[in-house]
Amino acid sequence: MTSRTAIVTGADQGLGYELVAGLAARLQPTDRVLLTGRDPDRVRAATASLPTTGARIEGRMLDVRDPDAITALATELGEVDIVFSNATSRMSPDADPAAEVDAVAETNNLAATRVLRAFAPRM
Repeated sequence: MTSRTAIVTGADQGLGYELVAGLAARLQPTDRVLLTGRDPDRVRAATASLPTTGARIEGRMLDVRDPDAITALATELGEVDIVFSNATSRMSPDADPAAEVDAVAETNNLAATRVLRAFAPRM
């Protein structure tokens, strides 16, 4: 049986975390699911809090706003089977929108495109 690799961006909380949990539960122990995020402490905590049954879960640092980081991870992994480009950024209600709009657009729009372009040819 061939092992499979899945990657979920923005997976250290919320929907991404649940996607990792669901994938890991449904895949085989020979498979792996990469739980990615920008904050090393949150990635470590999220990875440690998930069950160890099913596919193995690997926490990985990935700032999807860094095109070089996306390319490096795609190159390192080689072939992948499942990609969830889930990373998002939100506007804070009390913040100045001008201070946050670049990060939101970079994460929600450009990063999703970069992730899909980097990983789609490897599927």
